[in-house]
Amino acid sequence: MIYGMMAAAYGILIGVQSAFCAQITQAYGNWFSAVVVHLGGFLILTPLFFTKWGRKQGSAPWYLYLGGTLGFGNVVFSNYGIVSLGITNSNALMFLGEIVFAAGLDSLGALGSRKRPITPMKWAAIAIVLAGVLTIPLLSGGNVAVFAFLAVAASLMRGVIAVVSRQLNGQLGLRCGTGFSTYMNYVTGLAVALLAFIALGFPMEISFPAANVPVWTYLCGVFGCCGIFLCNLASPKLSVLTMSLVGFLFQTGTGVVFDLIWGRLSLPTVVGCAIVTVGMVVNLLSESKESK
Repeated sequence: MIYGMMAAAYGILIGVQSAFCAQITQAYGNWFSAVVVHLGGFLILTPLFFTKWGRKQGSAPWYLYLGGTLGFGNVVFSNYGIVSLGITNSNALMFLGEIVFAAGLDSLGALGSRKRPITPMKWAAIAIVLAGVLTIPLLSGGNVAVFAFLAVAASLMRGVIAVVSRQLNGQLGLRCGTGFSTYMNYVTGLAVALLAFIALGFPMEISFPAANVPVWTYLCGVFGCCGIFLCNLASPKLSVLTMSLVGFLFQTGTGVVFDLIWGRLSLPTVVGCAIVTVGMVVNLLSESKESK
């Protein structure tokens, strides 16, 4: 139960980060937004790195340190997808990529996950969730085909990258400590974000500072940092699919709240989220039966 609550909190925190990041991206561009996200987490965690919490407790292969690098890609794709499609539509497409990829990893036992066959009940859960995911974009504005191709591709890739990054960070946390893993996520992510920003910088048409960006949006990296920490604790204890389902549900719920605040909440969003909730319950029942 406690790890499920961590997964839920992770979804909420990442949802807040994504919403704030989208505002910064619209004002300053994708690369600056990625730097803000990773710099915030880096500054918060650096003092803790020199305590027992952040101390490296073991060794790990080099590829487990790539979670933060992939996390940078996730932030960039998230910003692009949300700005182009909106929070709910982008999150729906993200989960379409995430749930299929997560189910595949579970069935293979790849990236450190425990091998779990995809049972008929899990197939039913996936089908229900996908129906809910597709309901949102299909009823919100015609169909997925009318969306910009690159924005759709970016949103789908968010799901794949989120699963891989989550598993790598979780495995690094098991081997070297959760604090160390969380810090390394931001060290490697910030390094790549700075390189991208130095090479590509601000879009030519923007002015700095932008008056339409509230001060609190710059805390997006802090929210994400807390979310990554909880994710690193919960991921090794939950199946990839369950982590994905719970994270998506609460991330989408957070997106619905922001859509409501921004006056963009629609009936398709509510219907889609309700269907996804049913699918999540079916999956959790499946997990419960397997553990007995």
